[in-house]
Amino acid sequence: MPWFTRRLNATDGLRLPPFFLVPLQTHNDVQIHVHSAFESIETFIHRVLTSFAEQAPAETCLVFKHHPLDRGYREYGRWLREILPRYGLQERVFYVHDVHLPTLLDQALGTVVVNSTVGLSSILHKTPVCVLGEPIYHMPGLTHQGPLETFWNTREPVDSALFEKFRVWLLMHNQANGHFYRALPAYGNHSGVAWPPSFPLPTHEFEPGKLTPPIVFTPVKPESEAA
Repeated sequence: MPWFTRRLNATDGLRLPPFFLVPLQTHNDVQIHVHSAFESIETFIHRVLTSFAEQAPAETCLVFKHHPLDRGYREYGRWLREILPRYGLQERVFYVHDVHLPTLLDQALGTVVVNSTVGLSSILHKTPVCVLGEPIYHMPGLTHQGPLETFWNTREPVDSALFEKFRVWLLMHNQANGHFYRALPAYGNHSGVAWPPSFPLPTHEFEPGKLTPPIVFTPVKPESEAA
């Protein structure tokens, strides 16, 4: 199986045939078990390989990218080497770790995900996306609306204007700006997270460099009092 492990930065060229990117989620991602029909990452990989072998143009290849937070828990290289001959894809599949994701997204023909947030990044890079799960961003104009089998040869362009509107909605109503592993000091609150304006969570204004002011809670009116 082709192997590509060299680290790439944003300015490196990726010398591969035309390829489709398949970013893998962590093996224990609850989104796999709750918002998809797949039992495991392996079943997802089998699904992609089957479709690719049967429908994708012969000059294209697949790039599976391992999730950086799944290192030490899962490694699919040996397993892929064992199963690829049954699909006849020994020379058309790459399995990578430390390859710069934006570089991959810029150069990929398309991206195939279950429901990974990499799908949103792909849309940002104007790279067509096919989802096999139920992500929030699966809609006409942003993702492929047909089955995976048609994606290899017919990919709808990304509607950038629609994506920008959707992105603003997410920031205002759905997504908090923060970090899993440390508080972001710029926000000056106990959580280190900037909550969307519509969230009934602690908010306050402050000036960088000054002591953190008291947190002010935004009350939520009961439905009986609303309107």
